[in-house]
Amino acid sequence: MLNTIATTLVPVAFVMFLGYWAGYREIFGATDRTQLTKLVLTWLLPPLLIAGMLKTPRADLMDYRIPLLFVVGLLLPYLVVLLGCRYVLKWDLSTSTLRTDLLIFPDMVFMGVPILGQLFGPSSLYPILIANLVPVLFILPITNVIVLVDTGAIKMWMARLYPTYAPLTCLVSNGLSTMAFALPGALAARLAKPHARVLAAMGDGAFLMNSQEIETAVREEIPLVALVWVDDAYGLIKWKMDLEMGHHRHVDFGNPDFVKYADSFGARGYRIEAAADLLPTLRKALDDEGVSVIACPADYSENMKLTARLGALTDPL
Repeated sequence: MLNTIATTLVPVAFVMFLGYWAGYREIFGATDRTQLTKLVLTWLLPPLLIAGMLKTPRADLMDYRIPLLFVVGLLLPYLVVLLGCRYVLKWDLSTSTLRTDLLIFPDMVFMGVPILGQLFGPSSLYPILIANLVPVLFILPITNVIVLVDTGAIKMWMARLYPTYAPLTCLVSNGLSTMAFALPGALAARLAKPHARVLAAMGDGAFLMNSQEIETAVREEIPLVALVWVDDAYGLIKWKMDLEMGHHRHVDFGNPDFVKYADSFGARGYRIEAAADLLPTLRKALDDEGVSVIACPADYSENMKLTARLGALTDPL
């Protein structure tokens, strides 16, 4: 049995190494990775699962022991990691669940396909379909966070880097790109989904256009968190001017003390002094049933570097 598992794992590990090496050497870009992922998950894996089930005798498909063994095998490490994240690392429940799902689910399911296929034949692929339900049942009820991303340089970065795990949990104003929609939108999101935690992410320019809604949230007792990226400028306009003209004008401005500004409305104000402070402050604010404003300094010197990298990807086209 150990020899069978080893001979099955070696090809999988080799393919994973090739993928890592290709990404590290930038042989494949983001578009290539997306297309390959869709090819495997959408077109290759489902037919293999269906073909395996069609070839499997009905008696084997109805044998509850293999699905039960696999579900327990998936559930046990999931619970171990979840409890470790929650009570050893002291992460909040939402973060612990997402981290556990990312760490356990792909490895158990997709690494398990070739191993179970070798050990038990096509019938072993059937419980994988059942095991897919386990992380979903865990993750959906307790990771209900809605993020609204405002227009500006922040949108360029959030759209590229923020991971979403369920529909309508990351709302971005595209098309007309309405500036300053995130804060009033957060009020609406919390009213529509009273049990969800709501985060409005915006630049300082957008925040000051509609910051009076902090008073509305406090007065109406609508809990939400406003994360303000502070760069003392209209960052996206500055980025575009630097890109097109090589310089910028009339896009810089001064800001109030956002902590005192939040306090003046009766909200809680936080100022981020170091990158390591951001995550624990976000957790604290999201777990609090109140209105919070987090002022986080943003270094947009990476903007032009991102433009250069994206340009290098599209130039050959």
